[in-house]
Amino acid sequence: SDIDAVLKECLEQADIFNDRRSYRDITDEYRADMHIVLGEAYLKKGDFSKAQEEINKAIEAYERLVKDMPTINNKIAEAYLLLAQIADKQGDIGSAADNYRLAGEIFSRCNSFIKAVTANEQAYAIYDELAKKDPAKYKSSLAVVCIDLGGLFINVSKYAKAEEYCDRSYKIFAELMREKPETFKPYYAVLCINMGALCMSSAEYNESKKYYEQALKIYVEMIKKDREAYNPDYAKLCMNMGLLYMYRAEYNEAIKYYEQALKIYVELTNKDQETYEPDYAKLCINMGALYMSSAEYNESKKYYEQALKIYVEMIKKDREAYNPDYAKLCMNMGLLYMYRAEYNEAIKYYEQALKIYVELTNEDQEIYEPDYAKLCINMGSLYTYCNEYDEAEKYLKQACDIYKPLAESCPEIYEEKLATTLAGLAYAAALSEKMEEAKGYCCEALEVINKIRQRGGSAEELEQGVKGLLEMLNEEE
Repeated sequence: SDIDAVLKECLEQADIFNDRRSYRDITDEYRADMHIVLGEAYLKKGDFSKAQEEINKAIEAYERLVKDMPTINNKIAEAYLLLAQIADKQGDIGSAADNYRLAGEIFSRCNSFIKAVTANEQAYAIYDELAKKDPAKYKSSLAVVCIDLGGLFINVSKYAKAEEYCDRSYKIFAELMREKPETFKPYYAVLCINMGALCMSSAEYNESKKYYEQALKIYVEMIKKDREAYNPDYAKLCMNMGLLYMYRAEYNEAIKYYEQALKIYVELTNKDQETYEPDYAKLCINMGALYMSSAEYNESKKYYEQALKIYVEMIKKDREAYNPDYAKLCMNMGLLYMYRAEYNEAIKYYEQALKIYVELTNEDQEIYEPDYAKLCINMGSLYTYCNEYDEAEKYLKQACDIYKPLAESCPEIYEEKLATTLAGLAYAAALSEKMEEAKGYCCEALEVINKIRQRGGSAEELEQGVKGLLEMLNEEE
């Protein structure tokens, strides 16, 4: 409440610290934090020039520390948000939008998806208005922030929102690529990766392949001119294409692209471990999943253990950023050990994942519930294998409770998952001789399958399985 007192105290401390050079390493983060407080104080007093000066000093100090202290990235992003507010107060809304987008980009790298989305949406709102007044100047900025938002919503499985932003950026870039193809090719390639990932999420694998191949063609050309600049994005594309071919059960093609990505990530990680190790760890998870899909369990275990080693170290530095990926890894390792019939090991990893997902879902239900539901299904399957049917039912019911509202809001993705889970519940109930409950679950599953058929979808194999189980239950009666 007393801004002048804050300013006086901070300035006195600045003098003290500036005189104590021997304590520089200890106090650098504190100095930067103090510049932030000064910037906020000047902002509240309406002295925007001094506020901007102090925030820029803080960013310079934080950037010196970030390599050894990755969590400082969050403070850098928050500082850019302050610069955006200052620019907005000064009437420079173009700079405000630029700073909001920078903050969003940094939050995204820190896996702070909610903050990243909020910052990018603020940038989007400004660019949208500016592009109406001056399309020549701001149309490309609007398209780029749409790409960022599309990618963020894909990462958190909000595909309807992702599609909205991807479609808008695609329309703008169709025009920009006609005007200046060389300038906008790198952005268009990233957009194609997003579009490919979006199509892959709804099992439109041919469409996904079409977009990925467009991106591939661009990157192959750009890498010839500047390998160092485009290798990181090319590695991500190869990783995505590996995932696509894995979903298509074309394992040789998947391995080909994963190995290309692996070669690049090993090289990049050797040069800059802090920046590229998270992506390398994700690739190891994907390769573990690929080898698990082809029943090469020893190879799968090798890659999962590489990823585990990396995540254990990264979580020590930034638990909030890497806990979601670590939870997915634990879930995958649980599945691997379940396939190997090593049920105690499977339970150990599933319980680790469960602990994290409960925590994550309490923080943000919308983002993490789908993965939590997957884990519940896996745990239901595990306890079914262990003949612990009551435990199996408990977890499968939790998954159903999550999928029911999701199937209402996004039927093309979640209706089949709901029907499959209900079929699993029916099977578990039948094994524990709860015949009436099992029949009820079968009927619920068939109702959902009927909805899938009504919207033009197909689940013939699942339908036959459920009808076969229901027929068997009726015969038993």
